[in-house]
Amino acid sequence: MHIPYKGGAPQLNDLIGGHILIGSIGLPAAMPHIPTGKLRPLAVTDAKRSVFLPDLPTVAEAGFPGFGVTYWLGLLAPAGTPRDIVDRLAAESSAILQAPETRAALATQGAEVIVSSPDEFKALIENEIVKWSKIIQQTGITAE
Repeated sequence: MHIPYKGGAPQLNDLIGGHILIGSIGLPAAMPHIPTGKLRPLAVTDAKRSVFLPDLPTVAEAGFPGFGVTYWLGLLAPAGTPRDIVDRLAAESSAILQAPETRAALATQGAEVIVSSPDEFKALIENEIVKWSKIIQQTGITAE
């Protein structure tokens, strides 16, 4: 049975509390609860294994070939923001994300840092829109 949640936090609480048996939670939110035994990871949804849990199979490896959903976060600015400001924000945030202390802090949370240009990030978003639009259309998914 599908249980819709309004965000990862309520779902995480229900998983830890034993109110639901399975869920898909981003690794940064789940990581603190794995060593304690409160959560048991079954597979990663990404097309490749996590560098933080290298022995954990992907969903595709666990029996669902072709499955691959990547959890990502990014920095966005309002539409129409001048390109020089976008480039400056990108350069400053890239410098921060590439700093060893930032990478180390994020790694403790299970977050792998991948830095891209504004154009690469825009392409990622556009590809995700196409991918998920097809899936929504093919499956008839509707908002609840």
